[in-house]
Amino acid sequence: MVCVDEKSKQLLDTPRSTIRLKPGQTTKVDYEYEQKGTRNLFVAVEPLAGWRQVQVTLQRKTGDFVEFIRQLMQGRYRRANRVHLVLDNLNTHFAKGFIEVLGKKRAATLLRRIVFHYTPTHASWLNMAEIEIGILDKQCLNT
Repeated sequence: MVCVDEKSKQLLDTPRSTIRLKPGQTTKVDYEYEQKGTRNLFVAVEPLAGWRQVQVTLQRKTGDFVEFIRQLMQGRYRRANRVHLVLDNLNTHFAKGFIEVLGKKRAATLLRRIVFHYTPTHASWLNMAEIEIGILDKQCLNT
């Protein structure tokens, strides 16, 4: 069982550096920022193995999702007969996207080994990958 989710992150820069003060004084920070685009995080979590993987992509399109899953299936899960994917109902998370990107024959070869399990609408928090993204946000991405 592998839980998969993604999150778009805005990239920000601070145009002014913080003002250095004397020891014991509070740092002065300017809250102005510049937008520097976005990146997408794909996250796969195998809870029973204590394993996770994060991949950063420029965008979150069907082809990016299919490539992320293809890499998992040809990498870590290359010997698995079946992989159960837990996903939300995002429009890129369906078999038709694999067919569009890979073609019928290549998609069929890959999809033969995948079983999709979708979280209920408005309940994607049941997906452990979404929980991992929340932890990543708080501990690593400073949001």
